[in-house]
Amino acid sequence: MAAQIPLMDPIDRSVLVMPRYAHRADLVWNDATSMDDKLRCNVYCSMVYKDGPRHPGVVALLKAFGFYGVDCIGRLQLDWSLITALVERWRPETHAFHLPFGEVGITLQDVEVLLGLPIDGEPLSGPRTNSKALWMQMWTDFAGFTPNNDLNTSVIRMNALQRWPVHQHSTNEELITYTRVFIWQLLGGLLFPSTTGNKIKLYFLELLQGPLGEARRWSWGSAVLGFLYYNMCKAAKANRRNIGGCLLLLQIWAWERLPMVRPRNVLPYENLQDMPYGCRWACRHNWEQSSRYTLRIYRDQLDGIRENKFVWRPYALQALPRFCVAGVDLWTSNVMLIYCDISEMYYPGRFCRQFGAMQHIPPATESQASHHASGAKNSGWPLTLWAVRHNRRIAFEFVDHPTYTPAYREWYASVGKRRICNPLHGRPTTGYVTTNRETSTLMQCMGYIYRRMTAPFDVEDIREQIARCLT
Repeated sequence: MAAQIPLMDPIDRSVLVMPRYAHRADLVWNDATSMDDKLRCNVYCSMVYKDGPRHPGVVALLKAFGFYGVDCIGRLQLDWSLITALVERWRPETHAFHLPFGEVGITLQDVEVLLGLPIDGEPLSGPRTNSKALWMQMWTDFAGFTPNNDLNTSVIRMNALQRWPVHQHSTNEELITYTRVFIWQLLGGLLFPSTTGNKIKLYFLELLQGPLGEARRWSWGSAVLGFLYYNMCKAAKANRRNIGGCLLLLQIWAWERLPMVRPRNVLPYENLQDMPYGCRWACRHNWEQSSRYTLRIYRDQLDGIRENKFVWRPYALQALPRFCVAGVDLWTSNVMLIYCDISEMYYPGRFCRQFGAMQHIPPATESQASHHASGAKNSGWPLTLWAVRHNRRIAFEFVDHPTYTPAYREWYASVGKRRICNPLHGRPTTGYVTTNRETSTLMQCMGYIYRRMTAPFDVEDIREQIARCLT
């Protein structure tokens, strides 16, 4: 009797512990046609970018607040298909993308370098008040008018606040008020958009008060990354239809790391003075050599990617402005990423090659309860971890040519979700025809043969498996 090709589920399920068919990838494996719908990407840019070119005074203030880089790249159009394909690879158990060769991820380095947001600072641990009366007064001081019923005890609709236009005769106070309101909308519309509608946390009012430089004391970058982790973990569940979080960061990260999904044309970074690295994508793109907006193609490309095609170290750190590398000591710290009542664990030890180090088998992740902490009752120990963040740096083995250790490769072959497209599914008869079906079948058969060769084996059984690879 012919041997059955094993499923691509992990052989060892001690790492990926989600129940079968609870993750989007499992449904794709079971029936690719049932998961052709893309995730709805929740961003709210219409209010943010309704005005024309920025007033020079506003530009200067945005730079002082530390948000000018985000403003420059915020108009990029999101590719919902690419976002969906990446979320299918995201594992909530490890906060990492699973590719055929190993785990990769979005790091604190990526946030600071691409967006220019500070990561070393006070955590965004939540508001000091829940009083509606106090929020009303704070809002009046912030925006210059009393809000209507759009305000409740924690959020307000984005369209409740209209920015008064500024012009060449605007006073400095008017420019500051305009800039604060714009940043407030930028936070709710691009950096922390939720899936519950265009509502923004009133908590941001506390963070944007005071002198201009005060905004840089907060760890915006770690909060943005933690909120993105949180939203990807939710969206990876099989029954989810939309996703929030800073998807701009996710898409630019993919363009930097995955050459097969990126457009051509970027701005020469040497011409961008004092700007985050992600700003080089703020230009007109050429898609002649790349596909876009097609989920089936992205899945196939990620199923077939090899480790030498992943860009491990895309950034020329020595050319970056100081504010893009100010938190370098925290890039490799094992900490909790805190945003209000959300705390997500950060595991840089799973992405050693992205920092120029050898990749060994990573330590086990925290328990699921500790790995994803939420609610006021969990606010104590995440804040304690953040307070000692500089003492939690991981000791990496930096080498000239970092790679995976043999032990890691064998470990990942057992625990990883290397492919999500089932080679037993028939070829599509219309549209894009996948090219990695044969490769996936070959990899499965060779893996089966390898495991059979480690113990007494049936030669005829192995001959049948090899025959599958040749037909």
